[in-house]
Amino acid sequence: MTNEENKYQWYAAMLDELRARKYSTSTRKRYLAICLQIAQAYPDRDLRSLKKGELESFLAAMERGGASASTINQAISAATFLWRNVFELPFPIKVRPLKDRQLPTVITRYQVMQLIAAANTSKTRLALALAYSAGLRVSEIASLQIGDINRERGVIHIRAGKGRKDRVVPLSQLVSDMLDKYLAQHPTKRWIFRGTTGGSHVNVRSLQNAMAAARAKAGLSSDVTMHTLRHSFATHLVERGENLVVVKELLGHSSLSTVQQYVHIAKTGILATKSPLDSPPLY
Repeated sequence: MTNEENKYQWYAAMLDELRARKYSTSTRKRYLAICLQIAQAYPDRDLRSLKKGELESFLAAMERGGASASTINQAISAATFLWRNVFELPFPIKVRPLKDRQLPTVITRYQVMQLIAAANTSKTRLALALAYSAGLRVSEIASLQIGDINRERGVIHIRAGKGRKDRVVPLSQLVSDMLDKYLAQHPTKRWIFRGTTGGSHVNVRSLQNAMAAARAKAGLSSDVTMHTLRHSFATHLVERGENLVVVKELLGHSSLSTVQQYVHIAKTGILATKSPLDSPPLY
């Protein structure tokens, strides 16, 4: 084995550990890519020998390059996984940056309908409708299977979502009708949205690109994404008076604090509070 091959032995071991712990494919790719970046930043060093100051310099370079607090936190999580589970060493960095506290982008129900109508294909229209009607992540939409649809109960079974958690979400009657028409044109035995090659499901990037085309046609701003439909789903439920615990379960979140952000942007929450200058009017 060459010195170069020996230097990257950790890669295969880390991949095995990630698989053994059932990390999602996307998380495995991100964690491995981050650790490769660290290795490439110090090409002549064994990663085990890196000191706290050197690792902090790497993270500082990420921040100077425009990385968000969330991205830097993910880099720390990836490196911590490598150090603990492969090197069997404690990771030197313990303190994490504060997360960005940005409120999510939300669009109105009318804008949602505009977006769906602007989609070029029945496939994209169905994917967008699923994102909004059930609050699904784009990865969950891409991997939906025929067996996940339970028409008798009127639910969709989301299997191994983020955090490897299963959950059930409502199956909209409109989406059910759209699904019938779509499957009549695109029959399938497994994946609802089949990929272009092999027997796999559609690529997430493909759905995101289709969303971008529909967004441009509908005249919506560039910050409207597939995830915006999930945020809009949650916000509109809060505005309708749904219990926050129910919203949390529908979204698949483990903490109620994550759902509190929707109270800030719901028109029935903080935005419904009148300014003391206007109530009662002083003029």
